[in-house]
Amino acid sequence: MPSNGTGKAVGERAIIYTRVSTEEQVREGMSLEAQEAACREYCNRKGYLIVRVFVEEGESAKTANRTQLKELLRFCREDRNIAVVVVHTRASKADFEAKFVDLLKKLQPHSEYVTLFREVILDVLRQKQGDASETQAALERKLRELRSNRDKLDQAFIYQKTIDLETYQRMRTALLSDITLADMELREASLETIDAEEVVDFALNVLVNASNLWKTASLDQKQRFQQVLFPEGVEYIDGDYRTTATCMLFNGLETEDAEKGELVALPGIEPGFED
Repeated sequence: MPSNGTGKAVGERAIIYTRVSTEEQVREGMSLEAQEAACREYCNRKGYLIVRVFVEEGESAKTANRTQLKELLRFCREDRNIAVVVVHTRASKADFEAKFVDLLKKLQPHSEYVTLFREVILDVLRQKQGDASETQAALERKLRELRSNRDKLDQAFIYQKTIDLETYQRMRTALLSDITLADMELREASLETIDAEEVVDFALNVLVNASNLWKTASLDQKQRFQQVLFPEGVEYIDGDYRTTATCMLFNGLETEDAEKGELVALPGIEPGFED
């Protein structure tokens, strides 16, 4: 395993992003170096392998068109093994979590909409399950017939001796192949006969209680949760989370100055700070 230069083994691959917002701040030295140093120290403590550092000098935080940010997004799309993007901020992890929970509360669907959606999706699933049940019954009949033909073939060769060995072997091989395929199709059809109401109710419960579930979820659960609810990722700009798309049941989110720029789904809330 590679080392991070301190003798400690490193694990997940990380990139660092530092930024100052105006040319004046660059001239006055608003400590890009200090930001990078703090991020590097954080990565060392966490055991992250720093792959690359992106430095944004003098571009506004109110747009996703920043030069180095766009390069960072492109880099993450090309290198799918980046686990963490570390950014220096004065905010605490608790602040980020609280704002993200507020975002989830804001987007949670209204109860009347959930009720209507539940009935629509159940109607569709019940129709599909009805079709699946008919297919399953037909496959069960086909499988019984094939197995019956196999037994008859065995009797014709072993007991009645009405067919020769070559014919028996050829016909039995074909029958066994048909039986195997029919059995596989039956298994696939059986998987579709799930408890539709239980599955739908579970999914809707997750959506209407998203903010509470987030508070108790593990890091892995949060990453998967975020990917489902925000398929195009989220971005934190000027103290607010923004995104261009959410799960279809969530309420619309104002993107304002985000200008629907290119966003990336980060693997979780993992900024360069302590609790």
